[in-house]
Amino acid sequence: MARGERLGARGAEMSAVYVVVEGSIAACVDTERGERFAYQIGGPGWVYGLVPLIDGRPAPHSVMALEPATVLEVPLAEIRAMLAERPELWGSVALELASRFRDKAATLADHALQPLRVRLARSLLKLAAMHGRPAGVSVEIHLKLSNELIGETLGVARQTAALHLQDMVSEGLIRWHYGRAILCDVGRLHVIEAEHQAEAVGSLAGVGRRPCLTPFPAGCAAGSLRRQANTP
Repeated sequence: MARGERLGARGAEMSAVYVVVEGSIAACVDTERGERFAYQIGGPGWVYGLVPLIDGRPAPHSVMALEPATVLEVPLAEIRAMLAERPELWGSVALELASRFRDKAATLADHALQPLRVRLARSLLKLAAMHGRPAGVSVEIHLKLSNELIGETLGVARQTAALHLQDMVSEGLIRWHYGRAILCDVGRLHVIEAEHQAEAVGSLAGVGRRPCLTPFPAGCAAGSLRRQANTP
């Protein structure tokens, strides 16, 4: 797949499952107005087509190559025949889908509860976990990013994403090098998440003293880059 090439389409029938062998793709949902929400980025090993494999219905989304990518096409009929022969493999499929469900639930919680600054920091850390390479004390994301793509992953306009990215540049958190983001201070990006968690705990501490319905944001705790790299 060439950079920007699409595979499948929301609502289209699928006859195969696709496994990313090399490169990176984004799972996308497009609107009739031309808006796009890239709600997940996957690398080698990521599988496209598990839901149609199970329910036989059309694809819930399409995928787009973020860089030159190689995918392996496996006919649905062959996979179903293998699963019929070895039903114990359904357990692995179930675990993968459960992991994705948890990831989507966390994403929905982020969009509903977390400030954009926190979501941006988390998105950059996830990308660094998947595509990061050490650059001294920094981490360079070896994936060409754009304000538009980052905005699509966060569900905001390109201009809004650009403003928040520029703030992080001004603070010395990140810098750009030929279209690639370099995380200059990974620790401080994690602190952004931890600070928001502390605010949430402080809000909960007031329960009982005054009416309060403040929800506790899920997934705020800072984790290691390697742990975030295991997100499907």
